[in-house]
Amino acid sequence: MMTINLITVGFGAGLLSLPWGVAGSSVILAMGINAFVLGLNAWTLILLVKAAHKYQRFDLGNLIERIPFRRTGIAVKYLINFLVMIVNVMALIGYEIIVKPIAVRRLHRFNFGSRVKGAEQLL
Repeated sequence: MMTINLITVGFGAGLLSLPWGVAGSSVILAMGINAFVLGLNAWTLILLVKAAHKYQRFDLGNLIERIPFRRTGIAVKYLINFLVMIVNVMALIGYEIIVKPIAVRRLHRFNFGSRVKGAEQLL
């Protein structure tokens, strides 16, 4: 479950807004930057999954608690859990901003838009 959560937050709404983000740049530069960022993201996720498997701690807060400094480890555990929650909320807000208008327009074509609350405001 930790792997799935990390992947969904790691890719997040940034991947959905990719065409808009690189609209003014060259295609080759955009592909190079995307390949680098996706590679860095994959490397980070692999490190986290291997560490979680090694210590049998399957959430980031408990995994961070394993750092050598005992006093800071416990304090950082709660900070990391809070930051993970904030990042998840921000990802959901990003999905709301990017996906909802597109989905409502598509559903409205099939007369499903009338069932979506606030659909009239998005058209």
